[in-house]
Amino acid sequence: MMPSKLSSVLIRLTNCMKACRISLHASWRHTTWALVILILVPLLPTAVRAHTEFGLQINVDHVLIEPRDGTSAILKFSIQNNTRSTIHLLRIETPVASGSRIMFNSGDGRQLQLDSLGVETEQNLNFGTSHMWVELTGLRETLRNGMHVPLRLIFNAGQWVDVVGDVGAHHDH
Repeated sequence: MMPSKLSSVLIRLTNCMKACRISLHASWRHTTWALVILILVPLLPTAVRAHTEFGLQINVDHVLIEPRDGTSAILKFSIQNNTRSTIHLLRIETPVASGSRIMFNSGDGRQLQLDSLGVETEQNLNFGTSHMWVELTGLRETLRNGMHVPLRLIFNAGQWVDVVGDVGAHHDH
């Protein structure tokens, strides 16, 4: 349900209550409206109720996608945190993959999947190294060199940054 539809539903509900001349005790009326709001809020698009875009506070550069085996790809990029606090990368969303995993090579031959990764204020973190990367899983289409893929980096508190990744072999910047 779109926000404009929500407001029209609320207006119709209000008019209906007035037309029916429902005489309710004030506390019951507040309870009724609270219930109506609780029922309708989950119908709002997630972007309307929870997410805010970081905009220029987060710089994401050198976004490169390297296809692997047809079902996954490695996503490499660098991220600069210009906010006043530590941010935590939670996941990457894209129409071309069903999921993502933040991966870390521990140095002893083990590859670990992280639930999130913190980026300190004023820190530049490179996800293009051999010890840290993001894996796109469950590819929904074949990625070909030269494709441009929309990506959304999701951070804590529902914040995000939208970027476009280039599909191709890794090259230094």
